[in-house]
Amino acid sequence: MAHQKRKMLARKLVQESYVKKYVIYRPLEEGYLASLVRHVVVGERGEYLVGWDELEKKATYCTCKDFMINVLFGDLEACKHMLAVELAEKESVADVFYITPEEYRVIRRCLYENST
Repeated sequence: MAHQKRKMLARKLVQESYVKKYVIYRPLEEGYLASLVRHVVVGERGEYLVGWDELEKKATYCTCKDFMINVLFGDLEACKHMLAVELAEKESVADVFYITPEEYRVIRRCLYENST
């Protein structure tokens, strides 16, 4: 029952475009093009960083309290933010932003400051 509710909430997050996909890249001028992908989900109480395993096509962690309490130390497999990222990736509907490592550091700092 709890998992089904989280799936419904995840669908709503995706429908309302609250899943953001950040592609962090180094400019070609630096001699190579490298990229890293990070997902952020805008939730009711803040923005949450969601880990993503590209090989498994699966969310691996979230910075929300539900993940800490019910996934990491509980019996649930995923929080609604993780489910939203998996759904957005499956349907290719996340808002995608291409940013530099410096821009990502600013976003990450803000995320961690707001989660404490």
